[in-house]
Parts: sequence; C-alpha cells; structure tokens
Amino acid sequence: RDLARLADLRLAVVTEVARWKWNRQAPIEDLAREASLLAAQREAAMERGIPASLVDAFFGAQIEAAKQLQRDLFALWLDQGAGQFQGVADLDGQLRPQIDAINARMLEALGRWNGLPADLRRLGPLSTGRITGH
Repeated sequence: RDLARLADLRLAVVTEVARWKWNRQAPIEDLAREASLLAAQREAAMERGIPASLVDAFFGAQIEAAKQLQRDLFALWLDQGAGQFQGVADLDGQLRPQIDAINARMLEALGRWNGLPADLRRLGPLSTGRITGH
C-alpha cells in the first residue's frame, strides 16, 4: 500500500511538472535526468542491499508512467486548446525536489519488501505473521 500511495503522490507532482513543461513547450523526455535519477537510486539502494535490477525495473516503471501521464495531459490540453497555466511551481526549485523526496521514500519502502520471499510480498501487510491495525 505504501508504494502505491507514493506512486500516486509522485504522479500528482508529475502533473505539475507537465504544466511547467506545457507553459514552456519543453520536451517531455529528459534522458539525462532519467539516467541521473536511476544512477542515484542505484547508489542509494546498494547501501540497503537492494539489487540494481530491482531499482532499474521499479524506478524505470515510475519514469515511464510519468512520461505517459505527461503525454496524455499534453494531448488533452492540445485538444482543449489550453493556454498557459497560472501559478505553476518551478521545476528545478520545487517540483524536482518533491519528486526526489518521494523517490527516497519509495526506495525505503522498496527496501522493506526486498527481504521478503516473493510469495509473502504478494500477500501484503498480513504476510509478516502479525495482525496490524492497517
């Protein structure tokens, strides 16, 4: 649940990223940023014993979901003839730091799942043998 909630939160910020890019007609894809993000996540994951392949698959999917959402929003806004959005947060000063903070929380959550056998991960919060209040 934690990872799903964080993914939703990340996509909410990505919507703001799309508005910033729309206002500037900036490209959706930023391969240098993507590579940098994955490298930073791999490095942080090593300290937690999380395999790079898991990090690449998980965060690669987050990046692809973000790009697809932005493409969908751009298509919608184009169809609607949308103009400039007002009050859009700054990409480098506000939005990317928010995404980076969410990514760090996602990596922590991913680390909690990493040590469990696959069949227990599938079961969710009751898989640890404890009944929780969640």
